[in-house]
Amino acid sequence: MDFDIYDNAATYKGVPKNFHDRSIIKPTVAYGNLCRLPLIYDVVMLAEVYDHVFPDMQIKIDNIIEYIISPEYGVVEPGYGILCASQRRYYSMGWDCKKPFNDNHGFAYPNIHRLLLYSNFPAAVKSTWFENAVDYLTQYKTAAGTYIFPKEYFPEADSNWVLGSRMSLGENRRKKQWAEVESTFYMLKLLNCVE
Repeated sequence: MDFDIYDNAATYKGVPKNFHDRSIIKPTVAYGNLCRLPLIYDVVMLAEVYDHVFPDMQIKIDNIIEYIISPEYGVVEPGYGILCASQRRYYSMGWDCKKPFNDNHGFAYPNIHRLLLYSNFPAAVKSTWFENAVDYLTQYKTAAGTYIFPKEYFPEADSNWVLGSRMSLGENRRKKQWAEVESTFYMLKLLNCVE
C-alpha cells in the first residue's frame, strides 16, 4: 500500500522535453525499464487465473486489487509517469489500472469494460466503491425492467480493447434498441456479481 512512488524530478538530467510535465517514478519502484506497479494487462491476466490458483495466491491478488481500488491510488498520474532507464534514457510507463467510478461523483470516464473487469475479484465486488458504481447504474433502469446507458458508455473506437474501446456486442447501432440490449446485458452481468 505504498503510494509514494515518485522521485524528485530536479535530481534527473536529460529528461526529454515531451516528458517535462510527467512525474518520474522512483528507482525503488522501477528497475531499468521494468516497473513493479500493476498494469491493466496484469489485471486482465489476474482476472483469468483468479479462480484457478491456490488460496494463498488469491490473497496476494486481493492485495493488488485493494491497492488499485483504494482512494490513494486515484491520485496516481495517468499512465504512472516515466521511468529512468539510464542517465539520459527515459521511457513512458504503461497503462495504469484506475477505477472508472469515483464513488458518489459518477463515472470519471465511462468505462463499463473496466467495471466488468474488476467484477472478477471478490475484493473489488465487496467494496463500497463497486456497490456504489452498480447502484449508480441502476438509475438507467427503464419501466420495463431493462437498462439504457448513455451511448458514450459504449465506445467503439479504433483503439485498444484493454482500454474499453471495443464495447459493441454486434448489435446494429442503427436500430433503436441496440443501447437497451447492450446496457441490459452488461448490467445483468454486474448485478449477478453483487448478489
